[in-house]
Amino acid sequence: MFFQLNKWATSKHISIGKPDGIASKAIAHGSLSWLIRSAVQLRIAKFHYGAETDAVYDSHDRAMSGRRRFHNILGETRVRYIWKSIVSKVLTSGIDMI
Repeated sequence: MFFQLNKWATSKHISIGKPDGIASKAIAHGSLSWLIRSAVQLRIAKFHYGAETDAVYDSHDRAMSGRRRFHNILGETRVRYIWKSIVSKVLTSGIDMI
């Protein structure tokens, strides 16, 4: 396995070090342990994700005032082109979002 990994890394101009001796097992176990324990616990969205849709008209919703209304087949009064968010952008302070 090391030979194949080293062959791939060499083709990408990446150097790989292989610990030898008594510490080799501890290093491998420590690496895996760090990887498992530092798994992603929170994702922060940089953008809003969603789609335009229509929604039931609400006369108290300021976002719907002045919009053209229509009646669907069920007789509901609805408004077109309302943004329906699936994932909202997180506004953070103190976290650099690049």
